[in-house]
Amino acid sequence: LCRCCRRCKRRCSRWFGFAQGGGDGDEGEAEPPGLPDKVSVNGEDVPLECLRQKKELGTAYALFAVGGHIGLHHFYLDRFVHGFLCAFSFNFLGIGALADTVLLCQYVRRANHSTAPFAPYDGSASRLRTRAVLWSGLSAILILACLFKGPELLRRADLVDMDALAAGTSGDPFAILGVDRDAPLSDMEAAYREKLRKLKAARNCDAKCKESKEDLQKAWDFFSKKPWLQPAAGGDGPRGRERSSGRRPAASATEEAWEDWSFYVVHQWVAAQSAVRNRLAAEIARKFDEGRQEPDH
Repeated sequence: LCRCCRRCKRRCSRWFGFAQGGGDGDEGEAEPPGLPDKVSVNGEDVPLECLRQKKELGTAYALFAVGGHIGLHHFYLDRFVHGFLCAFSFNFLGIGALADTVLLCQYVRRANHSTAPFAPYDGSASRLRTRAVLWSGLSAILILACLFKGPELLRRADLVDMDALAAGTSGDPFAILGVDRDAPLSDMEAAYREKLRKLKAARNCDAKCKESKEDLQKAWDFFSKKPWLQPAAGGDGPRGRERSSGRRPAASATEEAWEDWSFYVVHQWVAAQSAVRNRLAAEIARKFDEGRQEPDH
């Protein structure tokens, strides 16, 4: 019996004539100069790739870090019963995760105990690292795309108009001014003055006319004062802090445009969050009032 088969008690010959006492050293003890491509098991030549591969400690720890609460590392180490118990109990309510942190090396050693000493590792750690880098990059790109392009996608899908939420108008502030989305501030001012002149020229300004004036004023104030850079309340905008401290921003036109756009997107998301919070508060208040009125009936 060669060293690799002492557990399974199967007869196999050592490679390079080292079995049955043939070789340069003692019987069954001399080591070959290198790993062979095949090994003879029960009289048949078996490639090393067909042997049971060893588990890698790095893969076990990576799976433990990602899905230790559902026992992913146990499934990788062929501990299926333990893995199912962890999956249904969230790794024994976290207590098993603490134990696995200490015993994971022992788990891997026990899983590799029944493999041949010359059996290759499964190479999952290197594949996992490559895929982790790839998926991390794709996830970062997806998150940034959702952050910066999310308002535009929601607007094009007619789900939520982030511009209207940020400006506080009843509709798209660009449509209220009648300008394109990439129009310069001078064109916006000209459109604002033209629409305001027409509204003021109206003899009878009814409720709809007053609402149009209010929306027009909000849209113009939104683009001219840029509250996402210089908030009216508190004055804690990025450029407001620079001017209050006496520092002049030494930024190029490209940097200022990027700052304008990036802070504008953040302002849109903050406005959407406030709108959702206010709507939820109003809905909760309405449900609470309905609950108080029910006993009266």
